[in-house]
Amino acid sequence: MIASFIRTLLPGTCLALGVTTAGGAAPLDTRSLFDPKADGPIHASLSRGLDQSANKDLHARPRTFDVVHYDLHVEVDPALGAIHGSMRVQLTALVRQLATVELDALDFQIDGVAALDGSPLAYRYDGKLLVVTLPALLPAGETTAFRVVYRALTPEGLEIAGPDATDPTRMPAAYTFTEPDGSKTWFPCVDRPDEKATVEMTITVPRGHKALSNGDPLRPFGVPTPGLLGDVFAYRMEQEIAPYLMSLAVGPYEVLSLGSYEGKPLTVWTPATLVEAAMIETEGTKEMLAAFADFTGLVYPFNSYSQSVAQAYGTSMEHQTATTMGGNRIRGDKSGEGVVAHELAHQWFGDWVTCRTWGELWLNEGFATYLPMIYFQSIGAATRAVGELDWWRAGYFEEAAERAHALSEANPDENLFDSHAYEKGGIVVHLMRHVANDMPSGPDTFKRALSLYLASRGRGNATSQDLQAALEEASGQSWQDFFDQFVRSPGHPVLKATARYEEGALVLDVEQTQFTRTERPWRLFTFPMEVELVDAAGHVTTQTVSVYDARQTFRFPSNAAPQSLMLDPRWLVPAQITLDQTALGSPLPTLAHSPEVTSRVSAIRALAAQDGTLSDEAIALVRADTSLFVKIAALDLLSGNEANREQVLILYRDLSNAMLPSARATLASKSSARDADADADASAVVVRGAVARAEAWLIRTLGRAPTRDEESHWQRRYLSSNLVEERVSLLGMLDQASHERAQQFALDRLVEPRWVTKDRNALIDVLTKLPTAVSLPWIQEALAGATANYLRQILRNLAAAKYDEPALVDLLVQTASSHRQTDVRLKAIAVLAAQVSSKERVCVDLALLATPASGDPISGSLDWVREGAGAARLELCAKAP
Repeated sequence: MIASFIRTLLPGTCLALGVTTAGGAAPLDTRSLFDPKADGPIHASLSRGLDQSANKDLHARPRTFDVVHYDLHVEVDPALGAIHGSMRVQLTALVRQLATVELDALDFQIDGVAALDGSPLAYRYDGKLLVVTLPALLPAGETTAFRVVYRALTPEGLEIAGPDATDPTRMPAAYTFTEPDGSKTWFPCVDRPDEKATVEMTITVPRGHKALSNGDPLRPFGVPTPGLLGDVFAYRMEQEIAPYLMSLAVGPYEVLSLGSYEGKPLTVWTPATLVEAAMIETEGTKEMLAAFADFTGLVYPFNSYSQSVAQAYGTSMEHQTATTMGGNRIRGDKSGEGVVAHELAHQWFGDWVTCRTWGELWLNEGFATYLPMIYFQSIGAATRAVGELDWWRAGYFEEAAERAHALSEANPDENLFDSHAYEKGGIVVHLMRHVANDMPSGPDTFKRALSLYLASRGRGNATSQDLQAALEEASGQSWQDFFDQFVRSPGHPVLKATARYEEGALVLDVEQTQFTRTERPWRLFTFPMEVELVDAAGHVTTQTVSVYDARQTFRFPSNAAPQSLMLDPRWLVPAQITLDQTALGSPLPTLAHSPEVTSRVSAIRALAAQDGTLSDEAIALVRADTSLFVKIAALDLLSGNEANREQVLILYRDLSNAMLPSARATLASKSSARDADADADASAVVVRGAVARAEAWLIRTLGRAPTRDEESHWQRRYLSSNLVEERVSLLGMLDQASHERAQQFALDRLVEPRWVTKDRNALIDVLTKLPTAVSLPWIQEALAGATANYLRQILRNLAAAKYDEPALVDLLVQTASSHRQTDVRLKAIAVLAAQVSSKERVCVDLALLATPASGDPISGSLDWVREGAGAARLELCAKAP
């Protein structure tokens, strides 16, 4: 039995905690631990499609006025997703004589526009732009104000949520996600990131609901004023804010205190069912604030900070002073801590200083990607910290292989929120920091530059040129070449290097192959690169060379050949490097002696590059290594190859035991320079993820079906586990053992209120793999209320199962005809092709889908929908009745 098999490996311990995907057949993508976008696009408006043409038109309009202040009074119906608003807007003329004011306002009912004295103002409105005629020409520099009364029924920027099959206990709520240009769907504004203004917000909500918005509450947090129409909450944002950062979060929240930082109150707004999980995920907020203040030289620049949980959404958003956290990240196991840090980092980079245009988004996202690593380093979580860096590099390099573009662009395409803005932005900041601190101006150069940047551009907007100017002022050096290469040019260095020893010197030949590649000839790069050498006695030295040409040869005089070397041992340069050192030996001495975790991981990967395995000597070095990340990297590298089974078993046991206090004490005793105990505790979710990936692989390769005793063991673990990812992993194992029994187990769990959204998604996933009449109600509710990311999974399963059910046809047709995501439409069409029982009805619907009406929200991708519907119609209508 597997239970006894594992106990033999791990005497005195339970089967290891960890993470796999729900199906149990594939390991977890490690990005979910490090990537803020892992559960879907981080910004909800992307899941609806970015209207780049409208965004470009907006920025092409000449600026004839500057918005100074918004005073918003909104009544929010969270059940309908409706807003009734009255807005006073104050503005200053920027032209000699201002006659009209243009506000972005998408799909509103405008009830009236009036001067502050109540006299009506002439206006015209075409459903997109509200053009108000001022009562008299306004001279440049003069200020005026007027009021707009409007209604917005189901505005696109307002998400609504409530109980459904994926979570019957979900709190009814409404909240805004509007980056980059969706604020114009819930209040009239100039919807661009460089149009900042101060704001006052008064929000009326149903009795029993609470409302959170930006800035300082005009009464204690969470305490309303009773009004005629409901409870009233009011906020004032004294520092300027961009429209996309303005927010509403409405629902019957529990308001929890995290204390204060520098006298500034910290609160968490959460559904009652997630109180404990929310507190666990956000309890490090004070430490994050301290780490970021120390790193940037600027104490948190606003008067308060709140975090609200958007239970039904997988994305998160850095609303100024009032971050909205996607519920999928609030699991109570610390797995969401990186995203908590990411959104908090935005308060400095994105909120206090905002990119001037969306083509400079990396200034927001690159720094917000980087700062979680700073937090993890500050608390001794070395495994989490180096895992962040490893993920940025892997994510960016993978994307750059398909498409590469500059970080700073005048006209960004629809792929705005990609791995360039996030991951490449993070590794460029990493290189920038180390280049700055190695300059003659001293090791605090980068901190001085950030202080200058945040002070000079604070409360306003910035471009890459502004950051470059701050670095130049702090360092006294030109940064033009650096920004031209790594910010304003696409691509990155791709190096091919060969090392040999001859005539008393190590000879290193380096070629930049990204310049010579014919399929994508990127530019030549100039950069400093460290070369780490291990001599015959195991001593490690590091030298720095300047790489600047297509081909270069470097000589390092030495009385004897070094044992091994590593290029860029600290992963400072965003470069892909292939090193041939067979003339010297192997990277094994680097694994044995390098003080850098990153260098040792590079050595492991180089050792396994040829045949995917490691020697017994390498395994022994990995086991003796004090870094948990080295062990994780080796385990992930070896899992999946049958030839490595025994090695995987050994490393699996070591990592499982590393979670025990006695093992942590042993690790700590091996090296006083590393706090292994703190690392194991703070990085537990990463370690458990690696253990679970190995566990799932070991179970899949037993060569036999699990026994009923083993299934019972997994069920007991599921019911007693407090780690979400372990429960998802175990459910996948149960499904692998028996679809039928796993389905019954899932049905029994779904009626219990204690599971979080990710659990319920996994349980519904099991039902849709083998749908039956019993599971149909759950499937129907899930189809009606699923987010785009989860809806894809449901539809994939139903299509694979060829599920034919007339009761689903209406929902499938609705999804196929109106969903904002093209791929979701196509998956719904694939399921429709299996609806033989409803053939006559569905054939007509597919014919209509093959010729969709104009004005469709995804009109740019309608050809795919037409083709998919046409092919499905041919398949279905050719079948016998």
